[in-house]
Parts: sequence; C-alpha cells; structure tokens
Amino acid sequence: MVSGKEIAIKYIYAAIITYVVIFMTVTYPPIISFLGIECYLLIIISVIFAINYNGIFVLILFFITGFIIDSYLITPLGFHSLFYVVIVFMILYFRKMIYKNSFSLHIFLVFLTSLIYGTIMVIMNNSLISATYIIKKIILSPLLTIVIFLFVQIIMFLIPFRISQNDAKK
Repeated sequence: MVSGKEIAIKYIYAAIITYVVIFMTVTYPPIISFLGIECYLLIIISVIFAINYNGIFVLILFFITGFIIDSYLITPLGFHSLFYVVIVFMILYFRKMIYKNSFSLHIFLVFLTSLIYGTIMVIMNNSLISATYIIKKIILSPLLTIVIFLFVQIIMFLIPFRISQNDAKK
C-alpha cells in the first residue's frame, strides 16, 4: 500500500521536473533544439502527467507553468496557460478511454498537441510567408518532439525495472 508521504514525494518530483524543463526551455533553448528545430518538452511532460497524475494537480501545475512561460517569452500573458490547461483538460476528459500502456495513442497525443502548438505559433508570429519557418514549426518540431518522447518513454520504462531489481535483492 502506498503511503501519503510517498504520494506527496511523487507530486513534489513532478513539480520539480516541470520547473527544470521550464528553466531549460526558457533559458537555454539551443540545448533542446537540433539544427534550429525545437522540441516541445513541456508538451511531452503535460501529456505524461495528464495521463499518470491527479487531474486537479496537473491542471494547476500547468496553469502556473503557462504563466511562467508567458512571463519569460514575448507572448500574450495567459496564452501558454490557456493552451496547456485546454490540452490537459482534453486529455483528462478522455482519460478513461486512454490506457496508460497504449504507447501508440500517447505518441499520437504528443504529435497532435505539438502540431496544434506549432500551427498556433506560426499564426501568432505572422510567419506565413516564410516556408522554412512553417516547415520547422509544423512538421519538423512535432517529429523531433516524438523522437524525444520515445527516448523519455524508454527511460521511464527502464528506471522502474532497475528499481524493482534492487528491491528484489533486499
């Protein structure tokens, strides 16, 4: 049986991971970009957390996260908050139909969310003239986000396995 302390630690880790990703996204964009193609790490985390964590916690976490992102980036205040809250709400609304082990559906959610985000950013930046910018934001960035998501899923799969092996030795 899981104790309240273990659950609290799980949520604290989730908040810490989110704010480390915010720091990486806002402060050092070249770290998470490849040849000018950026990866949407917060979208990956929002999908993973919306599927695996308590709904109210995730909504509040990404509402605050959106305001932090908006305060650092030059976007209208509340844009990212609204985007992340709507995405998390939609995932939570359909969570009964989304299985935690349905890997292909998770990839589809990350791709669809990245595609929507890239399209909105192209429209907001009035960059419909630049074909390379449109291709990077709408096609290549969602694909890079899926590759990073696959890497994160592999890490998430291997870490509990190693922990369970260490517990079995005791």
